[in-house]
Amino acid sequence: DYEDTYTPAFRAAIVEGKADSIMCAYNAVRGDPACVSPLLYGTLRKSWGFAGYAVSDCGAIDDIMFGHAYVSIFEQAVALAIKAGTDLTCGSEYRVVPEAVRNRLLSVEDVDLAVTRLFTARMRLGMFDPAASVPWSKLTLADNDTAASREAALQSARESIVLLKNEADTLPLKPGVRNIAVIGPSADSKDLLFGNYNGTPSRSVTILEGIRRRFASARIVYEKGSPF
Repeated sequence: DYEDTYTPAFRAAIVEGKADSIMCAYNAVRGDPACVSPLLYGTLRKSWGFAGYAVSDCGAIDDIMFGHAYVSIFEQAVALAIKAGTDLTCGSEYRVVPEAVRNRLLSVEDVDLAVTRLFTARMRLGMFDPAASVPWSKLTLADNDTAASREAALQSARESIVLLKNEADTLPLKPGVRNIAVIGPSADSKDLLFGNYNGTPSRSVTILEGIRRRFASARIVYEKGSPF
């Protein structure tokens, strides 16, 4: 069920976590591309009280026309996205906003609402204030990759692990385990750890490396299993 399965995590981020921005995806939801979905207003803003700004995933506005074939005119894709509440695009698609307004696909009021949300966020971040009065301006490289931030990242990773099945409490593996088989290309991939839209960590440990360190006296057998 949609409400029970898909929305709880997002609702928690918006209602409980007070997130001020959200990104709409490439896929369609109930037949509508995510960045023109009624959910952006109905669920996100009306039901959950979201007052921040929404941004598209990179190229998702292009996808409305060229991927989903949802519209036949590109300016219409842009207009529908802005009207739905996608205030910002990760890309250059909104360059046609003036043309969409001239062709009456989009009103000046629609554009003003999106711009107001965006500039509200920038003002709250202190982007128009003197640097001396903005706490973020005082951060340096020394504030990055600290012991506290590494501990927080580790705790986040631990709490995000999901097990589909753990029969007989097999996991976590007991200290005295003697033989372990590790199978799959992801186990020895640092790229998997980084994903994309990522920075470069000061150090990283793959799944295979971690198991070898934790069970140094055990026999570890690794097989890639598949190319991807």
